[in-house]
Amino acid sequence: MINIICSVAIACTLQFTHHSPKGVYGVERYNITAEQMDLVYRCVMSEAGGDGALSQQGVTTVILNRLFSPNFPDSIDEIIVSGQFSTADNGDITDEVRRNVNIALMRYGTRSQILPYNCYYFRAWEYHNFGIPYCQLGNNFFSLSEEATD
Repeated sequence: MINIICSVAIACTLQFTHHSPKGVYGVERYNITAEQMDLVYRCVMSEAGGDGALSQQGVTTVILNRLFSPNFPDSIDEIIVSGQFSTADNGDITDEVRRNVNIALMRYGTRSQILPYNCYYFRAWEYHNFGIPYCQLGNNFFSLSEEATD
């Protein structure tokens, strides 16, 4: 098993396996409501709020990867509220989190996307016991799907 520590965003962009899902290339193409964006912000705040830019963008990318995967629900609400993510309920979302979520949304589907499309899992402090360990961003450890992608 190889553990890759990502020190810069470009280090995690090497395993793209297919083109951008549904041809999305920017924030305006996601059709995400203001309520759903608030849910994403609260989720990222809870999961990586004190972790720095790369971890926050990584969590956002995992949410988007699941959104465009046939193996997960097809709505932001269902993905986040499914019990696999936690959300900050106190409303204290920092400008840094908002900025990094928006950066991840803009980069999704481009060569500067921070994680590959088959990265569906992350966990604080250690890798899950399933999936293929991929990289560490802040205190979160990101893993790829064990299924082959096309």
